[in-house]
Amino acid sequence: MSQKRTAVRTQRNESLPLTGLVGVPGRTIVWIGVAALIAIATLSISACDGQIRLLMSEDAGAADTPQGDPEAEMGALDQAIEDNPEDSDAYINRGILHADRGDLDAALQDFSQAIRLNPKDALAYYNRGLAYATLGDVQAALQDFDQAIQLNPKDALAYNERGNVHYSLGDLDAAIRDLGQSIRLAPDNATGYYNRGNVYAARGELERAIQDFDQAIHLDPGVAAAYRNRGLARAALGDPDAAIQDFDQAIRLDPNFAAAYNDRGLTYADRSELDAAIRDYDQAIRLDPENPLIYYNRGFARAKQGLTDAAMADFQQAIQLDPGFADAHYALCLIYLNREEATEALPFCDQALSLDPRPRYYEGRGVVLADLGDYDAAIADLETYVDWLKTQDDPEAAIQTARYTAAVERLKAGENPFAP
Repeated sequence: MSQKRTAVRTQRNESLPLTGLVGVPGRTIVWIGVAALIAIATLSISACDGQIRLLMSEDAGAADTPQGDPEAEMGALDQAIEDNPEDSDAYINRGILHADRGDLDAALQDFSQAIRLNPKDALAYYNRGLAYATLGDVQAALQDFDQAIQLNPKDALAYNERGNVHYSLGDLDAAIRDLGQSIRLAPDNATGYYNRGNVYAARGELERAIQDFDQAIHLDPGVAAAYRNRGLARAALGDPDAAIQDFDQAIRLDPNFAAAYNDRGLTYADRSELDAAIRDYDQAIRLDPENPLIYYNRGFARAKQGLTDAAMADFQQAIQLDPGFADAHYALCLIYLNREEATEALPFCDQALSLDPRPRYYEGRGVVLADLGDYDAAIADLETYVDWLKTQDDPEAAIQTARYTAAVERLKAGENPFAP
């Protein structure tokens, strides 16, 4: 039997861009006749990080293969399989090398062959589950992680990966259970705490999320994403100073972390420090020029500064990068509305609603239609918006309900309450 070699290969998933605390320029109740900002508050935490553990098991020729030479390793494994087609370990190891090269289809074939040869090998199921998850076949990944755990119920990383799959499927309770078990089995592994913190954040349990991010940082203070996500949670809890400190540290650890610049910019914007926000958006765009969200956020900050031409350019760039970006279409509608260019505004409001029939969009289009003299259509849109406002348990929603109800009555009487 050839030498047994164990190697751990770790990879973290890319953090997702987030919206953060974002607003769009708009016109509020018409009887005060001024431009204002309609805030849209959201929290988005980056996806769970997966620790990809492609473990090299026993492989023929390992002792004679030059380490760090993938071509030589692949050649040795090809020869090992030719010499002994029943060596399941050689298939696992070759599958690992295929995965390292990004050839996940070939990796799946080798892991599947290893399972056919040795259906009791938990590692083969684990590795194939990782390959399926990377390819986006989460149901197949879930089945493989189930089998890996059945064969090896003490495998903390298998629970971690199954928890990640549950998270991606939206089953947050199951994700919490699996990640909790992963932590119990490996309490010194920062990844489990980090991932569970993300799930708590997705459930709106931000204090518990921060506790898990704290522990992840304690165990591994070099993970920029943990500081970034803790900063997001702190910002959502109304602690922008602490949030900025976390974003600062994330950027120190990873100066190319575009999302952290974006997040810090959002937090500066929320504090009305717009010059600082725009500097961060500029840097985020330099690092991630294909991300429409960052252009959108910079456009919002520029609009708030009164730089409407620059803001429009950013919103248009966001749409060019993502034609389905409904908020960017709506932002352009509102800018044209503020410029008293209702004819130009209407197509953007229409497009926003065709992409996403969000109640807020009916508010803007209703004002545009009133300015265009189409009172019946304006009334229909604003009544839709009022109906939604009545479902909101929010004092501001009650104020808006009363104001827009009065506006609808004025429209029914033939008067445009939104006239500048």
